[in-house]
Amino acid sequence: MLVLEDLIKINASSEKVYSFFIDPEKTYLSWHKNHVKFKWIKGKQMSTGAIGYFEEYLHGKLHKLKVHYSNVIPNRFIEFKPLPIFWRIFYPKSTLEFIQTNNGCVFKALSYFRIGWISSNSKRAKEHIVLIQQHMKEEGENLKYFIESE
Repeated sequence: MLVLEDLIKINASSEKVYSFFIDPEKTYLSWHKNHVKFKWIKGKQMSTGAIGYFEEYLHGKLHKLKVHYSNVIPNRFIEFKPLPIFWRIFYPKSTLEFIQTNNGCVFKALSYFRIGWISSNSKRAKEHIVLIQQHMKEEGENLKYFIESE
């Protein structure tokens, strides 16, 4: 399994950083220039069992995805999994962790991918991985900017 990770230190409490994710209908578009849409399908706030729908551009292609928020621990952790079974074969989940430190919070984003030997050695797959990693890095930097600018 391939796990892409992005870590960024934010000068704010984990509660403040987590608060950005409580209602993605209000914050998702501003989080990254490639984010197009977010809406709740089930539930109205970040919680275990909620279902969200989002659209975003990755590697130049519009992706539309329903996700199940399978584990939400307020101010600490969010885990979501794609609802379409086909997607879960290759992309089983993503997690967001909010790690409180003495002088702020470390925001840790992980995306998990199952790619076979052939895919992992293809030029196209490697290019997509680099673009996804860049997208995650930009999300972390944007989040830091938003939170620290408030």
